Amino acid sequence: MKFFVSIFVLLTLHHAYPQLKKVSRLPTVMNECSGMLFVDDSTLLMHNDSEVPNRLYYVNVQGKMMDSVEIPLRLFDFEAISRNGSLLYLADIGNNTNIRKDLKIVIFDINQRKLIEVLAVRYAEQTNYPPAKDSLYFDAEAIVYKNDSLFIFTKNRTKPYNGKSLVYALDLQTKELQLIHTLQFDQYSWVKSSITDACFQEGKFYLLAYRYLYILDTHFQLEKRIRLSCIAQREAIAINTKNEIFIATEKHPILGGGKLYMLKEK
Repeated sequence: MKFFVSIFVLLTLHHAYPQLKKVSRLPTVMNECSGMLFVDDSTLLMHNDSEVPNRLYYVNVQGKMMDSVEIPLRLFDFEAISRNGSLLYLADIGNNTNIRKDLKIVIFDINQRKLIEVLAVRYAEQTNYPPAKDSLYFDAEAIVYKNDSLFIFTKNRTKPYNGKSLVYALDLQTKELQLIHTLQFDQYSWVKSSITDACFQEGKFYLLAYRYLYILDTHFQLEKRIRLSCIAQREAIAINTKNEIFIATEKHPILGGGKLYMLKEK
């Protein structure tokens, strides 16, 4: 998403944070990488957020394009991906201005390359489009599949920024979406702590932000906060079976990006 402004650059002081190791440069086509997951320990399934037509890309960790799959449905702001076996959950839930009424989760069978179902996403707590500036909670870029539910972590755009992220659970059996928790993060600035992606591994939720990685237990209690290197447009996180954490950045004309990193320590 190309929403960064010049003052943002003033915050990007380049310190040395050795825990982030550059692994590769992403293929040129991956200019807006917004989500990814591992299909095996050396291959990622990745996507951009707003290209036409929408596609899924198989990219190895060396940054080589292996294959691509076209999605047979238009996604307007494709922000996250999760999976259960061959079923992928594609989250068209980007909502920068909190005015969209057509948010959806697309269920796609990657083995059959077949569209299975489209689930509408409607937040009961949102009654105005857009809501008041202090209630801009309904953008989202992060989903996690767990125990036959999808968990949505919203991206806070409140003014003034209050550091909250709403956690919704979408029951894949009943198709009901419910607010189940409210997370409280740093209230200083959305460019540091707004949630841009998430994944779940070995009983932990990993929530990515531009400056931090938050690790939560299954009850959404914060266990660890990792301060990452200078602020970058970090939009995607995935963990392989070796528990290696990979983070991808979108390309930006000033901040750079379009690269894949590995977190060397948790």
